[in-house]
Amino acid sequence: MTRKIRKRIQAVSLVFVLFVSIFQGIPGLEFDWATRAEAAESRYLWPVSGVGVGKNISQCFGSKHDGLDITASSNVPILASKSGRVVKVLHGDERPNWIGYGNGVVIAHGDGYYTHYAHMSSTSVSVNQSVVQGQVIGYMGSTGISTGRHLHFSIATNQYGGGGRINNNVGVINYLSSVAPTEHDPEGFLDAVWSAPGQITVSGWALDRDCPSKQIYVHIYIGGPAGTPGAECHSIVANTRRDDVDRATGGTGAWHGFYTTINTNKTGAQRIYAYGINVDKNGNNNGKNNPQLVNTLSTNIPPKIIYSVNTGSVTNIKNKDAKITGSLTPSGNANSWGFYIGTSQDKMTRCTVSAASTASSNMSAQIAKYYSLKPGTTYYYKTWAWVNDQEKKGNVNSFTTTSVKPDVPTVKTDSASKDIGIGDAYNGLIN
Repeated sequence: MTRKIRKRIQAVSLVFVLFVSIFQGIPGLEFDWATRAEAAESRYLWPVSGVGVGKNISQCFGSKHDGLDITASSNVPILASKSGRVVKVLHGDERPNWIGYGNGVVIAHGDGYYTHYAHMSSTSVSVNQSVVQGQVIGYMGSTGISTGRHLHFSIATNQYGGGGRINNNVGVINYLSSVAPTEHDPEGFLDAVWSAPGQITVSGWALDRDCPSKQIYVHIYIGGPAGTPGAECHSIVANTRRDDVDRATGGTGAWHGFYTTINTNKTGAQRIYAYGINVDKNGNNNGKNNPQLVNTLSTNIPPKIIYSVNTGSVTNIKNKDAKITGSLTPSGNANSWGFYIGTSQDKMTRCTVSAASTASSNMSAQIAKYYSLKPGTTYYYKTWAWVNDQEKKGNVNSFTTTSVKPDVPTVKTDSASKDIGIGDAYNGLIN
């Protein structure tokens, strides 16, 4: 080969490289650099590394959320699902094609498909770099539009964020080779947390694909992840209806949601952690909780209101009934309320007026509806109310029912006379 020909080849190669460098990433102009060997890999690999992590599909946005949101309890490595060439590395929005990805990577695989990896804490590859299946390309995070640590993974027919993706997460699962381990970890998501004085309300879902019909336990930790000294653990069951879960998880059933209010002693800024509890194919735990973190959210819990219960007066006293009242200081709602009553202060019967939330202003009741009173008897009583996750009682008071008035006999008189004698009166009484 002459020197002149070599120079021409070098010049053409340089022009080609410059051309690709300039136009790479322009909409409508795609360069798929994958080799034939890379395209020959028949299946895609599960993209999250780690034993016991990354098998959780966390999202539930109805029937239209292309791809998978995969959670893990730490910034675990993200793997190339298939060999190929990196065609895009993102560090924020690049409109109009990539919005909300945060730190992300797009890989071309030479089979007409691309894999997208979003919300990573950091990336470890560069554009045009060749990667092999299973190679670390970054680490799980929560950048971009994200409510918690996870990887958004999708398979698409182009490299752009806005289209060409496989229709839903069930479709993506069908492309993966290692999505069905011999034993699944629990899946789920903590959707929201609301706070009130002395309590939080949590909403979300959880299930275990090893036994989709089982309504599994969820452990809610307040104040730190499992194992943190001082963190509160509360056990609830995911057993409320969530049709979106059934759709998003490919028909595992709708009764895997939870919406539960939890009383807590924690106050101020707190981190809430939700763990799904593992079961086997028969729905048994077998003593192995194997809790899997499904999500964590922050909330601010107002301090508890310290209530006292006031025993009110008894009014409208009759021989077999009376009206009892009570109240809270400060005014508020009792989770339930009632009263104690008896003929001795040492032995009183507990009566429940309402097992539902009751405003302080509505704490009144007719005693005879809950307890039998006797005429002319002294009774001791006090009001109780369930507030701040405990029963509180008022002071002891007393009242006496009225006596039964004796019947007065009717005196018969002679209609012909206005006056009656003693003998007539006596006869009238006995007739």
